[in-house]
Amino acid sequence: MTRGDKTVTQPTSPGNALLQQQLQLLTDDVFSLSEVMLHDVANPPAASRFYAYSLLGAYE
Repeated sequence: MTRGDKTVTQPTSPGNALLQQQLQLLTDDVFSLSEVMLHDVANPPAASRFYAYSLLGAYE
């Protein structure tokens, strides 16, 4: 990654790989949740509640 005239590298550690894997799983799950809400035609207040509950549960 480049910032201005400096080159910044991401640290490569086992913890970073695990974090990347967890982030990918969360991204996939949120995408699946979006597909379900589009299929079920959830209204905006319900959709925001579904996202909030799901992501709060994932945070804990």
